[in-house]
Amino acid sequence: MSRIELSPGARSLGKPQRSWAEWVSWIATEDHCEWANQYVAWFRTPLGVLVVGAVSSLLCGLYVAPQGYVLLATIVAVIAIGLAWPLVAIRGVRCRFTFDTRRGREGQPCRAKLSVTNRWPWPVWGLAVNDPLLAGADETGLALARIDGWSTATFRCDLTPTVRGVYPQADVAVGTGFPFGLYQASRRAETPRRIIVWPQTFWLPPLGATQSRPHWRGAITDNRAGTEGTRFGVRDHRAGDSLRDVHWAKTARFDRLIVSERESATVEDATVVVEISPNQHTHGRQDPSLEWRLRIAASVCESFAAHHGHVDLWLGGTKLSAGRSQGDLSRLLDGVARFDPAAETQQAPKRLRDVSGVLISIAAEDETIVLRRHSPQTAASARGASQPGWIEVGSFDDVPGQVLLGWRYGKRRGRRVG
Repeated sequence: MSRIELSPGARSLGKPQRSWAEWVSWIATEDHCEWANQYVAWFRTPLGVLVVGAVSSLLCGLYVAPQGYVLLATIVAVIAIGLAWPLVAIRGVRCRFTFDTRRGREGQPCRAKLSVTNRWPWPVWGLAVNDPLLAGADETGLALARIDGWSTATFRCDLTPTVRGVYPQADVAVGTGFPFGLYQASRRAETPRRIIVWPQTFWLPPLGATQSRPHWRGAITDNRAGTEGTRFGVRDHRAGDSLRDVHWAKTARFDRLIVSERESATVEDATVVVEISPNQHTHGRQDPSLEWRLRIAASVCESFAAHHGHVDLWLGGTKLSAGRSQGDLSRLLDGVARFDPAAETQQAPKRLRDVSGVLISIAAEDETIVLRRHSPQTAASARGASQPGWIEVGSFDDVPGQVLLGWRYGKRRGRRVG
């Protein structure tokens, strides 16, 4: 048999050799018995350490010296106080959590009020309230240092929701582990009022009524005052008015700012279809693609409703409608906030025969959000997978800017949005 010798440089082709320092570090830091973690996890808690100390003190008292019993009694007293005190303290506490408003928006702070009543004559320390916007997570949201005896304390805080929905999504609990943190006793807080968090929306200008009109402005009417169209009167300046609308001749005459009153832009009725597929539910409620589709749809609905247009929104098989009143738009946004994609079992109707006006479908294709606009003549299909995209959002970095750019100009200027 021939012998093959490896040169020193050839050893690097195999498993790299460890130095003695790496071996020591590996032995000291590596978990060599992962299978036993489930059996010894309780040793790592404060209560587990005290139990081990109590057993050791008992053995010392039995076989070494009677002073071990003194240490055993001390440890047992600490365990008893640490377990009993939180249970007794929490039984005298009543907590009430409410929001000051019924509705909010993603990313905007919501004012909340927390009232804690202590019915015991002694103070209660170390109260913690879980964050009602974390949907039942174990993280602590609010910490209260002390509640005096026979008193009611009221705390106000600003909570910022990061996703749409109805909050609190889980029970708000108040708990305490004082004094030693051996046991966390808790009880449910009263939540008589919940808050509906609307999706984040952004401003969109009026949209042309049909595809035959390439400009992005809507039709002009003199029935309502607005900022579009020709001038038909003047009025006093209001906060937020543009300096371009200032009527300088009238301003000089009356010695105060006078602005021109213009006609208001209106749009036709619209139908917005958000395609929801069952295979898109894998990411859960916080799927960024789905959430941005809902935000875009809500923004489109707000744009049409702001210019006195009727809009129908299809979320899968769920239909939401908004008329020409603010209450209708609020109910539509409430439905978007409550929408649960996991409970959606049917698709939107493939053919929308009764669509009049503008039809906009919002779909997700290969991690890209595509908006398609159909004329009433080609509104036979709500899916239109073979039709080119009118607006394409390629990334989630600046979705409002991408949609606004395509909303105004689209492909008329040869720009691909995203």
